[in-house]
Amino acid sequence: MTAPTAEQLDKLRALLDRLPVGPWHATDCEGRIEVWQESALTHITRDARGEIAGYSTPSAYLASQLLYERYVDTWDRGERDGEDDDLRRDIAELIAAARNMLPGLLAEIGRVRTLVRDLADPDECQYDHHGHCKAHGWTQTEPRCPHARARELLQGETT
Repeated sequence: MTAPTAEQLDKLRALLDRLPVGPWHATDCEGRIEVWQESALTHITRDARGEIAGYSTPSAYLASQLLYERYVDTWDRGERDGEDDDLRRDIAELIAAARNMLPGLLAEIGRVRTLVRDLADPDECQYDHHGHCKAHGWTQTEPRCPHARARELLQGETT
């Protein structure tokens, strides 16, 4: 898998901007798996780590507050013949985790790319007959000179 391009990251940011903000919570109760916007849940109690330990689902809500809903045949993870249901539970947890973490991950990618841009030497590498970069003092052939790799990472970005 290759790193996402700046254009792909921009598309992902735009998609996230169109969705309601989180945080989101995956619920699994009596054969019904859902991903709710936490602000829609009522009677929330939290454990010592701040994780939701108890809640009630709302009797009335906006469509944008329920991100995912699936009925399953098994009520508990790991029940016999429940592999498909366990996969559906995993999908719900992934949806909630991705929606909660993606904004922070995108911000971190932006910070890292800015740092790489600031630290990378824009001068081209000059390799000797051993494949070492004389311009940047890099004496390995693998991995290649970090300045060359940084320019490839940032290729296609506008500053």
